[in-house]
This record gives sequence, structure tokens and C-alpha cells, in this order.
Amino acid sequence: MLVVMAAVVALSACSSQASGSDLASSPTPTGTPIKIGFLNQGAGALAFPDFGTGGTVGIEQVNADGGINGHPINLVTCNTDGTPAASVKCANQFVSDEVVAVVQGIDLSSDTALEILAGAGIPFIGHTPFGAVQSNSPDAWFFGAAPGAFYGVPLQTLQKEYGVKTVAFLNPDSPVDRSVADSTLDPVATNLGIDLTKNFYSSTSPNYTTAFASAVTGNPDAVLIIAPEPDCTAFVQAARTLGYKGHIFAGSCGQFATADPASAEGVLSDSDLYSPDNTSQIPATAAQQIATYQKAVQGQPAANVDNYTQMTFSTMQDLAAVARTINGDVTSQSLKTALQGVVGVDSFMGQPLTCDGKQWPDNISICAPGVLVYSVKDGKLQPVTGEFVNIADLYKN
Repeated sequence: MLVVMAAVVALSACSSQASGSDLASSPTPTGTPIKIGFLNQGAGALAFPDFGTGGTVGIEQVNADGGINGHPINLVTCNTDGTPAASVKCANQFVSDEVVAVVQGIDLSSDTALEILAGAGIPFIGHTPFGAVQSNSPDAWFFGAAPGAFYGVPLQTLQKEYGVKTVAFLNPDSPVDRSVADSTLDPVATNLGIDLTKNFYSSTSPNYTTAFASAVTGNPDAVLIIAPEPDCTAFVQAARTLGYKGHIFAGSCGQFATADPASAEGVLSDSDLYSPDNTSQIPATAAQQIATYQKAVQGQPAANVDNYTQMTFSTMQDLAAVARTINGDVTSQSLKTALQGVVGVDSFMGQPLTCDGKQWPDNISICAPGVLVYSVKDGKLQPVTGEFVNIADLYKN
């Protein structure tokens, strides 16, 4: 894979510049706008408006920081509802609008969009993939961890830190969710010797108490929840109502900690970005970037400052940093070349990025392998693992 060393040096400089810059000193971008598509599941039963907020505010921050070498980004947003038809419609819109890249917040049917975008030579970029095709595509780049990390690290942490032997998994019921759960949970559970039961609930008419009660019928040592923010909050509350005494790992959710601090106490969650709740023991640059992020999302609707909104905001900053390394016009092809040259560069609020296709087994689009684990204490997310946990080896054949 092509490595552009000059781009790496420039990217490092851009990353530092964006870490907490004084917006008043950034010139207003006046060049020809650069069109970037933004694909997000903003409607339907599994809507994720927090991802949408991060993307929109993230681009506003990029433009406030001077855009891309003096060129503002024009964000072309298309919301989907999780169906393939909606994803295809958005992909065709992006091709028609001649965007130079498409950024994904979350879209569970986006593999169908990727086929169209790849055919048009448009790079597909995001924080984490939401489809098997994009996970292993030469036309996609993701600045966060692989899905396997978000499913597997909780299991390893529950066993290693808390001695857990049995785990009940709770997830919305859809073909995609079932497939991802099978491919990401089963190998780790087998390798760790964890007895895992998988439980799926209706996303259109969920009864959280009933679903949780059913999942813990066998009195498992822990429950792992992978779900949208409102569902995580409701399940944590249901666990307390039912008097469940085991460990609860609420995936990458974070709003439950502030929505109901008493119920959230001791609940675990994870992220591949540093938490805004704890900046005293992280790199100074990352702490400055978190301050920039918090200022940008303050007062925004559907802004979960801990995880989902943070992910798309970070992705937009990382994309901008890559694009700023390009000497000349930012096109789909020049952006692909710049992405291929990213090696060992810190992501915005996170870990180093290397887009060499070797960060995760059978996931060549992944640029960062590790995940941090947190536990709620006094309404704040406090680190359980102070370093990014990389379990890629557990997925190797």
C-alpha cells in the first residue's frame, strides 16, 4: 500500500493545530467549497440522531478552523431509515451531487450504498463499520476500532477484571444485528471459555423490563448490552427495578450515566476515544481536543458528549486533517492517496491511526484497533483500563 511520508508529517501538524485552536484567529474559508456526503440513520425505529449531531457540528468546527486549506466543506446530508432502499437512494444522491467523499455516522444497510460509491470512485469514511463488506473493503477507511473490539473487549474485561464466567447478551433484533453478534461475540466467548447466551428484543415495540428479565433467567454473572442510547438507559433502569445483582456492560452508551446516575453507578461502558469525564491522565493534546469538542457541542440537541456524538465529531476532524495534507485540489482520488498514507498519527481525541489494512484480521478498512473501558462512579465515566485494549489476536485463525 502506498505510503506518503510527507502527508504523515503534515497530518501530524494538522492534528496538533486542531487540538484546541483559538477560533477567532482562524481565517474564514473563502475558496471553492468541497462537497462531503454524510450518511446517517436519522429515522426509523433505530434512529441515531446523536451520530448526526456529531457530524454536523464536527463540520462546523472544521470550517471554523479555516476549512481545508482555505476551502469550506459543504456537507451534503442524507438520512436513512436502516433499509437498503434508503441507503441506495442516498448513495445515488451523493454521486449526482459529485461529493469527493462520503462519511458514515451509522447506517445498518450501508453496504448497499458502498457498492454504488465504490463504482463511482468515491471513498467511504467513518468511525466504525456497520457492514461486513465495508469492514474489508479497499474503498473504505474507518478511524475507530473494528466492531469486534466493541463486542469482544467487554467480554475480556468482564472475565479479566471481574471474574465473570457467564454473560447474557442483549441486542435489537434484526438480520444485521444477529449476523454481527454471531461473528464478533462467538469467537471471543469460545477463546475465553465464557458461557454466552444471546437475546434479541423488538426495536419497534420494546418492553425493556420483560426483555431484561428474560435475558437474566439463568442468573448470568453479567449482561452485555449493545443498543441505542435510550435503550441502554432503559435497560439499566430495568436491571435496578428487577434487583439484578450482576455486572452490566452498556456497550458504547454514555447517556445512561447522566440520565439516571443512581441506577448507572458501577455500570461499565467502552469507547475508542478518551472520555470527556476524565482528562487528568490523558495526553495533553487529547485533553485540549476534548475541550474544543465540548465547547462545540454545548447546547446541541441529541449530543451525547461521551460516545456517539463524539465519534462522528472526531471523524470529521480526522478527515479534515488528512485532506489538509493534500497539495492541490481535494478530489476523491487525491483523498484516497492521502488516506493510504496515514501511519501512526493520533486521531482527534483518540489513539494513533495507521491505515495499512493490517490493524484487524479480515478488516482492512480499520485504522485503529484499541478500546478503552470505563465504569460509572458518581455519575462520571472513570477508566477501568487506562490504556487502549487490543484483542485483535483473539480473532486470528
